[in-house]
Amino acid sequence: MNIIKKKARRDPSYIDAHIVILNNYVRKHHVDSYRELAKRVRKLTVLLSTPMEPDRDWDAEWADLDIRVQKNLMFTASWKHSTGFREPNFIHIPVDTTSQLKRLSPDIVFSYEMGIRTLLSSWFRKFHPSVPLVMVGNMSDFIERERGLLRRTLRWMIRKGVDYFTYNGPSCKRYLESLSIAEEKMFHLPYCIDTDTVYVGPRTTEHDSEVVRLVYCGALSRRKGILEFSKTLKQWCEHNPDRQIELEVAGTGDLEQKIIEQQTANLSVTMLGN
Repeated sequence: MNIIKKKARRDPSYIDAHIVILNNYVRKHHVDSYRELAKRVRKLTVLLSTPMEPDRDWDAEWADLDIRVQKNLMFTASWKHSTGFREPNFIHIPVDTTSQLKRLSPDIVFSYEMGIRTLLSSWFRKFHPSVPLVMVGNMSDFIERERGLLRRTLRWMIRKGVDYFTYNGPSCKRYLESLSIAEEKMFHLPYCIDTDTVYVGPRTTEHDSEVVRLVYCGALSRRKGILEFSKTLKQWCEHNPDRQIELEVAGTGDLEQKIIEQQTANLSVTMLGN
């Protein structure tokens, strides 16, 4: 991104720019990465559609970040996937996006996902072409290819008003490629991790150990595929009775009891909670 290179000081990690990030809400790993980014730029401002979405089991924690909640309209729709799962989909319309960006006068804008907030950000960019717009993608082609016609049309419109796109993994990249986004406009931006909880002790479990420990971290919903995984794991254990598997599950959701029911003589399931 040329504007970043032009604004860099002697310290290559410092960017003399005002960065504005637009997101629906922030998770813990967002706070960690935003705080690190704030050390490396002249100014960082985060615009949120809502302090927290209603299906989350934790409160908003923003630390010392400059975070501002937008004027937002939120709708809840029921989304059904062809594989059978159904879940609520929260749609945000941060109506003051263009006015907020105009007032903040950023040097670079990062907008999460390919929805209304990115479309509104692209309208701002249309009248401020010197301000690059970066779409931050955390998507999978398996999920996104079943979005409705209206959303697919919207994303074809959005791609024309965005300068760069990030992807969190190969599945997201495949989806962006399906929208005919050029390789030189895409950048890999994986999830960061919570540095306070990284295990740095000895690793005692070898691959050929009698006990194999598996850990799943995430929502216990059909969209995540954890129930299908645990059922397949149960079948594998039934065909391999000489191997002992321990599955630890960190998260909550409606599928908790069904996952526990997959336990067998050589498959133990431990629910760690949220």
